[in-house]
This record gives sequence, C-alpha cells and structure tokens, in this order.
Amino acid sequence: MAAVAQPNDVSFETFKKLVASQNGGQLPSDLDSFYKYILAEPDGPSDLASLAATTATKADITSNTADAAAPEVKAAGFRNETSANGSVINLWVYQRVYVNALGKTCTINMGGVTPGFPGGATFGTLYYDDASDLSGDCDVVFTGFISYFALYFRKNNNLFATYQSGNVGWATGVAGGTGNWA
Repeated sequence: MAAVAQPNDVSFETFKKLVASQNGGQLPSDLDSFYKYILAEPDGPSDLASLAATTATKADITSNTADAAAPEVKAAGFRNETSANGSVINLWVYQRVYVNALGKTCTINMGGVTPGFPGGATFGTLYYDDASDLSGDCDVVFTGFISYFALYFRKNNNLFATYQSGNVGWATGVAGGTGNWA
C-alpha cells in the first residue's frame, strides 16, 4: 500500500524552488543536507510547509547594502584575525550559512527566529587563536541586528572563534545550530 502524503510534506524539488525564489544566484551543491536538517527538526516539516505555502516577496538585494557606518567590533581575547566572507540562506526560522576564511569553508545549519531578507552576503573578520581549530564539527550561535552579523564557534563548550561582519541580508535575531569546517 502506498504511503499517503501528509499535508506538511514538502518535496526536495519544492524546497529547491522555494530557496531559489527567495535567494538570487546559484543554489549551493549541498542544499540537500540543509533540507534534511530542517526535516529532522521537531517542527521542521510543518515550518517548511508553512514557508512553502507563503508567497514571499522578492527583495532587491542590490539596493540593500550593508551599512558602511556600522560600528567596528573588536573580538577581545583572540590572537589572530583574518578577512572572511560568506553567504546566507535565510528562511526566517532556519538558516544555512557559509563562512570562507583561510582556504576553508564552514557550512552551518541553524534554527531560530531570524526575520530579514531571504538571502545575502557577509563580509567581515574571523577572529581565532589557532588555525587548526578551524576543522571538523562545532556548535554555532548567531546574533544579528539589521546590518550587523555575528557567529560564535564552540567546541566542547569552549569558544574558539568568532566571525563579525556586515550583513547584506539584514537577518535580525538569534539562532543556534551546528557547523562543519572543511
């Protein structure tokens, strides 16, 4: 007997269309892992169904640049810093974030309330002590307000890096999840 689809089932193809409609540019090649992350969350399937049922307005991200006068944030306590950049897929209750620094990329899945434009880019500074810490799995916390975007990276409950940046997507709120440096 065939399984009956539940009202909050959203196929991967529908998910790809949802992400594409809300984010300009090419879709990431690992979008399926973000889809699986959302479905594994307790309210993920129903949240995703609600998002798919909502008609999102397309934002013109070219007219919403990060505030050039944003305050400079100093991350005290870290010995090293490097320029970094990233991109954000923001589905208001779920985020997929990529941070690129030192030839590595951290792929992050988070949940939390983060209203803002559906996608965006970040440009900032990664503060860290030891580059060897930037490998493998970690916990990540996000805080953002309008054009300010910050990520805090932890392993074994110890902060090992932070990313402070401007945020073209204007995601505002608090979220948490997991990341992987590779």
